[in-house]
Order: sequence, then C-alpha cells, then structure tokens
Amino acid sequence: MKVIKSQVNKITISDIQHMDTINVFMENFHPGAGRITIEMAGDSWSHYWSNMGEVTPTIETFILKCNNDYIIRKLDCSIDSEIIDTYHQEEKVKKAIIKQRRNRECRMEKEYARELWDNLGELEDWGGSEHCPLICELYCDGWDTIIPRCPNPKYEKLDRIVHIVKEAIRSLDKEIEPKVESI
Repeated sequence: MKVIKSQVNKITISDIQHMDTINVFMENFHPGAGRITIEMAGDSWSHYWSNMGEVTPTIETFILKCNNDYIIRKLDCSIDSEIIDTYHQEEKVKKAIIKQRRNRECRMEKEYARELWDNLGELEDWGGSEHCPLICELYCDGWDTIIPRCPNPKYEKLDRIVHIVKEAIRSLDKEIEPKVESI
C-alpha cells in the first residue's frame, strides 16, 4: 500500500444571501495540475485538471482565468444551461397541430388531430423518446429548434456558486499579496 499526504487548501464562504455555506477544497499536485471540490448543503462538485498549462500553475489561478460555463461543464458534465419549457410546450404543440391541419400538402386527418389534442395533457416528458414520433410528425426536421426552452435552475445555481467561489479566491489573493513598506 502506498500512502501519500498532500496539502489541501480549504476556504469556507458563509453569510451569502439566499445560500448555504460553501466549502471549497483546492489541491495543487504539481505546477499545472490540480483539483477543486465545491461542497454546499450536501451537494458536491469536483474536477481534476492534469494539464492547466504553464501560465496557470495553480488551481486557484486556473479557476480565475476560466469562464464559468467551462468550469460548470467540468464540475457537472450532465448539466445544460437550458431545459425544455414544459409549461409552454403544450401551447406550442397545439399551434403545430393547427398548422398541420391547415397545410394543404400534408394535411393531418381530423380524427388524428383531435386525438392528439385531447391527449396533450398526458404528455409529461416532452424531450423523451416515446414522444419523438409525435413531435417529428408535427414539426418535421426542425423540431428540436422550436421546442421552447427556459433557463435551467440547477445550472443557474451552479453558475452563482462558481461566481462566488471566484470572488472568494480573488479576495484571498488580495490578502496574500506582499505588502511593500516604504523606508
């Protein structure tokens, strides 16, 4: 068994309006490689960078140089900045049904349109594969571009957390800067 002890910098950010305390763990393995772990109220996000470049030798300087979207996508690769707006989706599908009924070239049958219209309330996961044939039929090839989207609250929360972490790192850098005394 090989055991290695390393130095981890931890910062705690508290008294944040409408947010719980944030704990940030930063570990620099060698110049250009490091890990950040952010924890808040039982949730945690972490990522390791093996090559941050020679210009940014520490995880702290690297985080400050990266944009929030890049960091968020590294901390949670499954998160999107937008999600399907299910609140407005039913309205969009109704408009598509009406458009298809009025389309002279590929008019939708009246009975089928009525069945779809009556069953719209039962559809919950508009992005799910079980609804793909219906949506493709209504919107043809460009269906994914007209599905209404809204900001993802989880993404926005993580964006705010990353912003707060960056501000905390900046404030610590100012405290650490050497003070030059005049003689």
